[in-house]
Amino acid sequence: MSEALELIIIYKYYIILPLAVIQGPFVALILGYLVHDGYMNLFASFAIMLVADIVLDMFYYFLGRIGHHKVFQHKFFINSTWVQHNLGVLENMWKNHTKKTMFFGKLAYGIAPAIIVTSGIARLSVRRFILISIPVGIFQIAGFMFVGYYLGASYEVAKGYIEYPGIFITILLLVIVIAYFLSAKYVAKRLQDETKAEASHVHEEGIAENQVEK
Repeated sequence: MSEALELIIIYKYYIILPLAVIQGPFVALILGYLVHDGYMNLFASFAIMLVADIVLDMFYYFLGRIGHHKVFQHKFFINSTWVQHNLGVLENMWKNHTKKTMFFGKLAYGIAPAIIVTSGIARLSVRRFILISIPVGIFQIAGFMFVGYYLGASYEVAKGYIEYPGIFITILLLVIVIAYFLSAKYVAKRLQDETKAEASHVHEEGIAENQVEK
């Protein structure tokens, strides 16, 4: 993260887009900190982060739409076994619970790319995908930038009372990262629970249809 901070300070807005594509929302955390210190403009930084988020989401979307199920044979997705085992259910969730699936899917750390790929496999329309992806991206980026800004404000308050500011920053970042991972795990679990509920619902509908046919 320190390398990204140095690159942004040197190259400013030119480097945000590629960094955001590679390192994701953590770049927004750094930008919030730099906005507080006056290095970066809030609106320009936010806009570039949002563009990067849309570009990355669209990449994964079309990867699923063009590559279909074969996408998960690539080594990048080799560990996404849960997603692979629940492809049919996830496709159904994208069609019937699009907003909820997008929200939990984008925030589920570790499996988010694979979840977004399934939206393409489910043949969700491009227009609907973008309209639902953008609000969740805004929420995610704003959250990280707010935390980064608050980190800068906390440092300003505390720097007159601490001997080693570097340690203070490291501890705060560690707390933020741990909190993010814990919340992301919770979101991933919620998504798995929703998937199980949807699978159960589909199964019950199938049984009911069979009974009617008989």
